Amino acid sequence: MKKKIPNFKFLISSILSLLLISSCNTNTILSDKLQKPPPTSRAIISPKNIVIQAPVGFCIDETVSNISAKPTFILFGNCAAISQSNSITQSKVYAVLTATVSKMKSDEIPLESKDLDSYFRSDNGRAILSTNGNPDDIVVLDSFKMDNSYFVLVKNTGQKKSNAISNFSWRAYLKISGHIIAVAIIGFDKKPMKHDESLKIIRHFVNEIRTNNGFDPTAVPIG
Repeated sequence: MKKKIPNFKFLISSILSLLLISSCNTNTILSDKLQKPPPTSRAIISPKNIVIQAPVGFCIDETVSNISAKPTFILFGNCAAISQSNSITQSKVYAVLTATVSKMKSDEIPLESKDLDSYFRSDNGRAILSTNGNPDDIVVLDSFKMDNSYFVLVKNTGQKKSNAISNFSWRAYLKISGHIIAVAIIGFDKKPMKHDESLKIIRHFVNEIRTNNGFDPTAVPIG
């Protein structure tokens, strides 16, 4: 299996630029004089018209997202914090979501393969899951396949660029129109999430992407 799965090496630097706004108490950031257009939780990636739809309460942070880049990178934060308005629906957890859209060839990343779990636990797989490419920094705690999507829970044991970021994160991979969609939920130590809580959200994220691209919703209940 070739080492082509979209990685998260640039993820932390993008998240760090959002920390100031994400860590704000959104009950105190109202400013009637500085109202912004309502943020969106939906991106359409050309030319395949792939739709990346975030769950309720998460909106695109356009200051760090790059929808036109290859690979595409999108960061979703708290809608209320991004818009600086408490009239906007807020996410229920203290976290950000990311999505990366990368072109793939037909002989790469067979998500239907039974060997995918073994691959992600190998040195090459853990290097892809690492933000700095070091497999020794990553411990795979859990992984499973559901609805043709692959989910993996990782712990970062290496040095972090910010102590505010949690050591734990759920990742998910799915295939849409010949592209690999890699998504992640990143929490913060200030208000840590339980693993099942963050898994529920990333499953909602994957389900939103599936249904908005013409696939059936998940067959396994979320909740």
